[in-house]
Amino acid sequence: MWEGMKRLKAQDDLPWLVVGDFNEVLWDYEHLSETPRSHGQMIAFRDVLEACDLSDLGFSG
Repeated sequence: MWEGMKRLKAQDDLPWLVVGDFNEVLWDYEHLSETPRSHGQMIAFRDVLEACDLSDLGFSG
């Protein structure tokens, strides 16, 4: 999925908005489960946000 988003961004450099719950976290402190989140998954998510010029608007709930 992340590579697909990067390809879409590379096709056209216009501003875009992505809305939804990716069920991913950027940092360890955002994950409140006993099951640890893979560090690689968090890095990949941060990487795609940066590559696509996207910003995390935060979460609530």
